[in-house]
Amino acid sequence: MKKKKVLFICIHNSSRSQIAEELVNKYASDILEAKSAGYNPTSINPIVADVLEKEEQIDIRHNSLDNIFKLCENCKDQNFDYVISVCNLERVGVSPLFPGTAHKIEWDFADPSKFVGEYEYKYQKIYELYKDIKKEVFKFIELVRAS
Repeated sequence: MKKKKVLFICIHNSSRSQIAEELVNKYASDILEAKSAGYNPTSINPIVADVLEKEEQIDIRHNSLDNIFKLCENCKDQNFDYVISVCNLERVGVSPLFPGTAHKIEWDFADPSKFVGEYEYKYQKIYELYKDIKKEVFKFIELVRAS
């Protein structure tokens, strides 16, 4: 069976999309191949990296931060079965277009770069975000396995 391709997108490709990509690749690599990209990539959120390392033993500190436009310059070579936005792109003024994509899904998760406070507070907020994303990822994996 050919793996289905999924692209997770958000604004910065620094947190939410990275979490989703890593979880799909860890738990469903037999059926899915995940990538992530952003409209304005910045840098990996260090607390997100800490949470993923502690909870999943995944190190994302050296992951690439892909720009959605560069990734899709050759969209004909990047046919994705699923494109999943992990933030409300309409709210931030971006409207993704992916010709030929079979399924477009939108998940709306809080932006960790907006969390303000001491490390412990931000860690807890990001941990909760990670758990919420993991729940959605597992539902998505179940949906794909059932189809």
